[in-house]
Amino acid sequence: MVQFTILNGLLPHISNYVTQQQPKTMPELLQAARIAELTTPVANEMNCGVSVQLAGVQEQLKRLTEK
Repeated sequence: MVQFTILNGLLPHISNYVTQQQPKTMPELLQAARIAELTTPVANEMNCGVSVQLAGVQEQLKRLTEK
């Protein structure tokens, strides 16, 4: 039950990795979570490019509406 509770509290990309590793003990679960945290990309970093593009489109719309 404790492992299930911990898995539910992890970020989705970390939880997915830990679940795939099928840890049997608490130290195994913690080790898998640490590895996932260090090796999997964070969603915010992946969406950074999209945010920059969206800001550019918003700026263009602003310029168009000012004309």
